[in-house]
Amino acid sequence: YAIKHTSKLLHGGVFLGKVKRHIIKQKISKKNLKIIYIALILTLAYFIAYLIMHPMAPSLYDDDTTYEMLAYNYIHGTFAQSSYPYSTRLLQIIPIALFYKAMGVNLLSNAMWNIISSLLLVILTFFIGRELYNEYVGYLSALIMCFFPLVVMLAASGNETIPMSMFAALAVLSFIKGYSKNNSKWYFITGISIFASFLASPLGILIGIIIFLYLILITLYSKFKKSNAVVSLKGLHIISGIAFSVLILLIYNYITCGDPLVTFNITLNFASGPLFIKPAVHMQYYTVLFPPFTKNLPGYINIGYVLYLFFIAAPYLVIKKVKQAFLPIFWFSFGLLYLWIGPMYISLFPFKYMTIPPVWRYLTILAAPAAVTVSIFIVRMFEIYKKHRIALGILFFLLMFFIIYSSIRINLYEYSSYVKQISPIFYLAQYLNALPNSTTIYLPLQLPNLEVYMHFDNASRFV
Repeated sequence: YAIKHTSKLLHGGVFLGKVKRHIIKQKISKKNLKIIYIALILTLAYFIAYLIMHPMAPSLYDDDTTYEMLAYNYIHGTFAQSSYPYSTRLLQIIPIALFYKAMGVNLLSNAMWNIISSLLLVILTFFIGRELYNEYVGYLSALIMCFFPLVVMLAASGNETIPMSMFAALAVLSFIKGYSKNNSKWYFITGISIFASFLASPLGILIGIIIFLYLILITLYSKFKKSNAVVSLKGLHIISGIAFSVLILLIYNYITCGDPLVTFNITLNFASGPLFIKPAVHMQYYTVLFPPFTKNLPGYINIGYVLYLFFIAAPYLVIKKVKQAFLPIFWFSFGLLYLWIGPMYISLFPFKYMTIPPVWRYLTILAAPAAVTVSIFIVRMFEIYKKHRIALGILFFLLMFFIIYSSIRINLYEYSSYVKQISPIFYLAQYLNALPNSTTIYLPLQLPNLEVYMHFDNASRFV
């Protein structure tokens, strides 16, 4: 059975129009499809089991502890968006609060929103790969994501970058479906997903910039080539999806605090604050993107070695004009460029150009396009060099074994390092919780996450 692409590439360009539809020569039998789906289910089962067994939330980042404190305040009716910028990350705070309500305050409920978001991120990556190419690419993309160290590490924490990346992947998948089917409903969902990504973290607006730029590029390309493909104005429904989401937020803000614009004002004030990042600091991305091959595991090998493959695959796919890979390559390339030198805040009077702080966990938003690009490259190799399938199969097995083995080592190393650091605080929290409620606790210094490990109980006893 031949698999048809649901993504239509411009005639001779980035997407096909309605006149042509690319059909993959590689035939996928029903038996092979069943094997793919069974393998996907087993991989996801491992992924879920690992995350539940290794919850790290709250991590050592102050951001995570802050979200959990705000979530605790939310379920007790004392939450308010204030000058504190993290209070505007509503799609990180409110879901954690709901899990607190359902499961109580514990390590698992702290991490559950990220665990579910990471699972959805893997599934969405599968569908993106399948829509752009076929089921083989979809499954391979999902497999890589399940062992992508950066994703797995943050998926077991309370960090906001996983939900942000999940909503970003949903926006891209909706965009692909909207474009391929010329369907305004999918475009509308794209707009909602872009704004949802922003509400998980302001950096989520990046996926909106990427999608709009890509839509403009393929529109200009079709006009320049005088293609038969018609770029529909239905793409403007992305804006209506964003507008609808903004309206919901304005109503929510007005009901909860009386200021409809509070989320935007706080975020803008934070972005324009007295942050100054020296250009040399951005060079730290080099050590993250290209970690050394070593038996020891320095702290910055937290993204694994998948990106080495991406920087081999992307140029090849562009040179060979494998059009199905253009979107994920653009997503990754422009996203990395923006994280590197793009503005967090711009003003003309007085002139200000403030770049985004080079935080390695922000690269999570680029994990999905990297996985899809690498997967298209690998499947393409099998399609082209059919006579050498045995040699390719052995090479592929060794490659995936290395990726999975190194990823498991990196994640277990990070988890054990984290546990060593928080264990004393965790046991101290258990001891303090066992004391009578009348006991006053004198705390001469601030210990990270102590209140969280005490389940926020009796925090008023601290002096």
